[in-house]
Amino acid sequence: MGKYIEYLYPFDFEEFLWSVEENLLSEKIIESYKNNRELINPIHQKALKLYRDYLFVGGMPASIIEYKKKNKLLNENGGKRVFESSLEWLVSSCIVNRCTLVESPRIPLIAYEKQGYFKIYSNDVGLLVELSNMKLVDFASKEANLYKGMITENYVAQTLVASRIKLNNWRSSNNAKIDFIAHIDGNVIPIEVKAASNTKAKSLKVYIEKYKPKYAIKVSAKNFGFVNGIKSVPLYSVH
Repeated sequence: MGKYIEYLYPFDFEEFLWSVEENLLSEKIIESYKNNRELINPIHQKALKLYRDYLFVGGMPASIIEYKKKNKLLNENGGKRVFESSLEWLVSSCIVNRCTLVESPRIPLIAYEKQGYFKIYSNDVGLLVELSNMKLVDFASKEANLYKGMITENYVAQTLVASRIKLNNWRSSNNAKIDFIAHIDGNVIPIEVKAASNTKAKSLKVYIEKYKPKYAIKVSAKNFGFVNGIKSVPLYSVH
């Protein structure tokens, strides 16, 4: 006789509430559903917040356990909310990496960050490619050049984060843009990223002329080199 294996679905929202010890709230929701009676506003808002958390935590037990740990830690340190927004949840869960704009590339960079202006990168470039439904053959297509550049930039961001380098970027009022600027060995270093070996970078030239960094880094498909204060780093050697 064959074995019958029942599929276990992820926790639904009600089960999520049970898991985070919100049984009473669950009961109130059921009661209001049956009686068509409004919940008082604070309880209604609390339920909506937990619902939004559930959308990003999901119903997998391991994710819920991690969510509870973060909840407990923050509550023990002043009763703060776990997640200010869905974006904060994604960042604090290391699902995405945030790269904040810096208006003036000076140490400490955090003092010159422009809050609310940032780029977001996936924490795993393979996951990004999978979500983009790209195939290996697509990387040889010229039609995908723009997206290949985005994937390459994401790869560099992921690698910098793994090296404990905080992500920042820079742009001028004239739209000159530097993909990343990093605090390295007491210096602010601009990092320009190119997916191919064609490495013309007008923005990097603008940055160097204005701020005169100790050196700059250009990441691309080109080989190693150091010319005119620009360190050439092959894509496979980012760290």
